[in-house]
Amino acid sequence: RFHLSLASHTDVFAVEPVRGSGSSPVTIRVRDPTKLDYETLKEKEIELTVVARRSEEDEDEEEAKSVVVVKIKDANDHPPTWPWEHWKVSADG
Repeated sequence: RFHLSLASHTDVFAVEPVRGSGSSPVTIRVRDPTKLDYETLKEKEIELTVVARRSEEDEDEEEAKSVVVVKIKDANDHPPTWPWEHWKVSADG
């Protein structure tokens, strides 16, 4: 059995499951997507360290670490807006 945690950025990301045994799939989930807005981030890469320990309580215990780099890419997350509610188009021809 082992316990998983993130060494930093726990306000933005979460590791799941927090407990496992043997060989278990692990997911890093976005906890707060508002903190990942491309336009407001200073750094476009976030380095996460996933820590595995045998015990949740004993931080002096032997541990294994794995580094995951998250690259933030720009996306068109703002729908187009028009200054008019209604507009008229005509074509001469």
